[in-house]
Amino acid sequence: MTTLVCLISDQHVPNLLTVKAVRPDKLILLVTDLMAKKKTDVWFLRALTAGGMDFTGRAEIINIAKENSVEYVTGILKDACTKHPDDEWIVNVTGGTKPMSIGSYLFARENGLRALYIVESDQYTAIDLLGGDPVTLGGLHVTAAEFLAGHGYEIRNPRALERQNQYARDLMDLSAALTACHEDHDLFTCLQRLQSMKGNEKGNKTEKEMRKQYDKNGLVLTREDPVFLHDAALRRWIASTFGLQEEEANLIGHLDKKAG
Repeated sequence: MTTLVCLISDQHVPNLLTVKAVRPDKLILLVTDLMAKKKTDVWFLRALTAGGMDFTGRAEIINIAKENSVEYVTGILKDACTKHPDDEWIVNVTGGTKPMSIGSYLFARENGLRALYIVESDQYTAIDLLGGDPVTLGGLHVTAAEFLAGHGYEIRNPRALERQNQYARDLMDLSAALTACHEDHDLFTCLQRLQSMKGNEKGNKTEKEMRKQYDKNGLVLTREDPVFLHDAALRRWIASTFGLQEEEANLIGHLDKKAG
């Protein structure tokens, strides 16, 4: 049986990634009065559940009443360890107050345990401060549901979110190409034109009426109302992605709301 110790703080992602990588059987969560008041430990467990890792009945919450006492933290962990002496214990010292991290590190060193730490400059790896093999975090992902749950929010439309996630993934390469050209005045003018078509005054229609029409019907790009882009390769990519036609430098066709 593997027991992982996590020091709970406002940022739950380092602990979340470590749990994903280690896959422990049990969790020991060290929680200060402030973190308990914020329900940070509750949100962390909900984030794990959102990612398919339900630790109901397998997580022990330990209150750290003296968060700035190294000796107190070390003693708390020694007491907890006596309850499960045969488990393999791993300590993630990344979170918590600095005295909590130091106390947890000393506990790990005194008992020959692994003391994992995620370096800010390389968050793809949890190094072992006591010389053991590092834990690779690269390739692990935090979903929107896990991230939001860890901050106390709940997603009530997970299927719709997954569809949006897939749509976003399909557009990643094009998004990167557009971002790489962010200083291109021609591209800026093109995107600005699209934005103006969504809701600025035009003829007798008010901005509110135009926005309502856009939400319902999207945008229709015509020869008389051109949206143009002179970069042929980028224009072709956009046209191919969204089913538009090219006429010289113009983009012609229909963009639904999502595409717009």
